[in-house]
Amino acid sequence: MNSGESSNGDRSERPYIEVDETAPPAAKDLTLMERVLAETLAAADGQGHLHPEELANLRSVVRRHAGQTLQCQPMVVELVQALLATRLPSLVGHSAGWQPLTAQIAETLWEDNASRQRLHSLWRHLNESEAM
Repeated sequence: MNSGESSNGDRSERPYIEVDETAPPAAKDLTLMERVLAETLAAADGQGHLHPEELANLRSVVRRHAGQTLQCQPMVVELVQALLATRLPSLVGHSAGWQPLTAQIAETLWEDNASRQRLHSLWRHLNESEAM
């Protein structure tokens, strides 16, 4: 699904991910991964709207790896996890699929040259904003 509007203030513009619970597990995983990939790419490209909590989570990853060159493991995996932790809180630490899913998303993003460039741009931007 795409962005939903609701009356609960802060979440009125927050995109959410909806998966058909009646679908077979493999189809659910693929649908979820496709949605997560799309949102992660949008955020890395600066097209996605990040809420303060999401931005704070991304900045905490940058602080843990201050001054280091961006690598898929562990930085991109941690960026994906940080971004999705607020969007998919029910999966964080409660699902055996969380670690493999976020690692697969990170690897997929890292293997694509265009998305890797976006990730480097995001990393640079976050590092610069932390230095201020």
